[in-house]
Amino acid sequence: MTNTADINNEPAGNFRHRGRNTDKAMGKGERRGHTQGKPGGRRKSNNRFIAISAENKDVNSKMDARFGRCNYFLIFNPENNNLEFIDNPGKHASGGAGPMAAELLVNKGVGKILSGDFGPKAAEALEAMNVEMVTLQDTEQTLESLIQKIQ
Repeated sequence: MTNTADINNEPAGNFRHRGRNTDKAMGKGERRGHTQGKPGGRRKSNNRFIAISAENKDVNSKMDARFGRCNYFLIFNPENNNLEFIDNPGKHASGGAGPMAAELLVNKGVGKILSGDFGPKAAEALEAMNVEMVTLQDTEQTLESLIQKIQ
């Protein structure tokens, strides 16, 4: 289920949220997505990093609206503000790019992902791995501005 959320007083229409319920709020008035676990069907995620789909390896570049086919991912550690860019090996895959990207990010310790769109296969894989998905409506934002909003 997808709910509209706002982050740091942004208009409610700018974000859609899917994923796990957590105690960490991104901003005032945020509504969390409702997730019902299947018995034995979910892995518990302790991942603390945040990933953003990126067009280029530069914090001044724009986020990429596509999750599975983005060029890069920016991985942000909110505990120490470290940033790491990684290539998306699935960007040219003939199929399964979303689940491939999901597995890569979970293996890197990501527990929350910001992107413009999550395809159905990617969303299914991320929900199964208990990863929080935030869909941004305004994909013209820079990576730096997004990082500032989630700090």
